[in-house]
Amino acid sequence: MGLLIVLVVGAWIVAAVAGAVMAMASPETKARLSQGWRTLTRSVLGRLSLVMLTGMVLLVPLEMVDELRRERGYRLAEVQSEIGEQWGRAQTVTGPVLWVPVMERWTERVQKTDDAGKTVVTESPREVRHIFAVLPEHLDLKTQIDPRSLSRGLYDVLVYDATVTLQTTFRRPEFPAPAGRTRHPQWDEAKLFIGLSDLSAVSGVDELVWNGEHLRPNSGSLAEQGEYFGISGRIEAFDEDEASATVRLKLRGMGSIYATALGETSNIEMAGAWPSPSFGGFTLPADRDVAEDRFVGQWSIPGVARPTPQVIELEGTALQPLRTHHVGVTLVEPASPYASAERAITYGMLVIGLCLLTFLVLERGMKLELHPVQWLVNGLALVVFYLILLAASEHSGFHLAYSGAAAVTVSLISGYTFVATRAIGASATVFGSLSLLYLALYAMLRSEDYSLLTGTMLVVGALIGIMWVTRRMATESESASEPEVA
Repeated sequence: MGLLIVLVVGAWIVAAVAGAVMAMASPETKARLSQGWRTLTRSVLGRLSLVMLTGMVLLVPLEMVDELRRERGYRLAEVQSEIGEQWGRAQTVTGPVLWVPVMERWTERVQKTDDAGKTVVTESPREVRHIFAVLPEHLDLKTQIDPRSLSRGLYDVLVYDATVTLQTTFRRPEFPAPAGRTRHPQWDEAKLFIGLSDLSAVSGVDELVWNGEHLRPNSGSLAEQGEYFGISGRIEAFDEDEASATVRLKLRGMGSIYATALGETSNIEMAGAWPSPSFGGFTLPADRDVAEDRFVGQWSIPGVARPTPQVIELEGTALQPLRTHHVGVTLVEPASPYASAERAITYGMLVIGLCLLTFLVLERGMKLELHPVQWLVNGLALVVFYLILLAASEHSGFHLAYSGAAAVTVSLISGYTFVATRAIGASATVFGSLSLLYLALYAMLRSEDYSLLTGTMLVVGALIGIMWVTRRMATESESASEPEVA
C-alpha cells in the first residue's frame, strides 16, 4: 500500500509539472496538446485508462477507511481483554479429584566392617512422602450457562454466569509399594480438589460435600509445582470401599466453558440460553439440541478414552495429558461490525471497479461524456459507503447500517449523475445498476458458502461490460485513420 501511495503522489507531482509546462507553452502548442488530450480521453482506450487510474487513486482513501476499521477493532479487542480480566475468562473445570499424601516406609540395612574385621549390620527406618491424584469412578457434570452483555462505551461484550454441578463417586484406591516397602495413605490430610482455569472468576461455592459432610472450601493448587489451581476441601477419612462427593460452583467467564472428562464413566451436559453454540473439545456431544433461544449438549465418555490411569503420582508432567481431555461449548457471537466491515472492504476494489465500468458503459451507450473530476467524485462517494457502514454499524445492527449506507451512496451518485448529465435515463440506469450491485455485495457478505460464486458472477458481468465497450475498437480505429477526401 505504501508503494501505491508513492505512485499516486508521484502522479500528482507529474500532473503539476505538466500543468506548469502548459502554462509556459505558446498558444499554438497549448492548442495542439489540448486537442491531443481530448482525442485520447474520448477514445475507448483512453477512457479505460481513466477507469484504471481513478481506481488506483481511490485505493488511497479506501485504505484509510480500512486503517480506521483496524484501529476501532483493536480498541474492541482491548475492551474485551479488560473485561475478561475483571469479569472472567474462558473457564475449564477439572475435577473433582482426590489429593492424597502417601508415606512410603522401609528399613534400610547397611553392612559395615569394624576395625577387628567383624561384619556389623545396622538397620535404620526410612520414609518418603508421595502425592497422588485419584480420579473419580463416575463423574456426572451439569452446567447451566446464562449469557449476558456488558457495555463499555460503544462496545458490547458477551460474558456469562454459569452454575456447575458435579456429582462423583470414588472407589477406595490401592497404592502398591515396591518389594520390601509399604505405603500408608494419610487420609486425614487428603483433600477433595476442583481445578479451575480462572480461579478469580468464582462467584460462589454453594456445595462442597464429601459423603454427606460439608467441607470448608480453600484455594490452592493440585500439584506441588503449582499445576491446576482451584478449590479444595480437607476430608476426614476414607473408610468405606466407596465414597461420594457433590460440588456446586457459580462461575463467571467469557467465550467458552469446558470440563475435563476424568471418570471411568463421564456424563457431561452443557445447556444455556444462547442460539449459536459451538461444541468442541476432543470429541463432539453424542446428543445435541439447538433451538432459537437455547441449546443442550450431552457427552457420554468411557474411561478407556482417558489418557491417564485412575491413580496418578503427581510428579513432573504427570497431569499434562489431561490438559486436552476436555469437552465443552463456545458461545459464538454475531460478527462484530469491524469483522463485517472488513469483509465488505475486501470486496471494495471489485465494487469500485464495477461501478466505474458502469459509468463507462453508460457513456458509450447514451453518448455521454463525464469529466475526469466527475469520475473521481463518484468514486469518492463509493468509498464513503464503507465509512458510513463502519460508523453506523457501531450503533445499530449490520443489516440496518448496510441498508442506510447503500441508500445514501446510491442516492448521492444517481442524483449527481442527473445533475451532471441532465439525463433521467442515465440517472435511472445508475440507480438500478448500483442497487443491484449492492444487493449482490450484501449476498456475498451474508452467505460465505456462495460468496465465491456471487463474486465470480460479478466479474463475468464486468467482463461482459468491457467486451461491449470495446466491441468496435478496431472499426473506430480504422475510421479514425482514413484520410479525408478533398
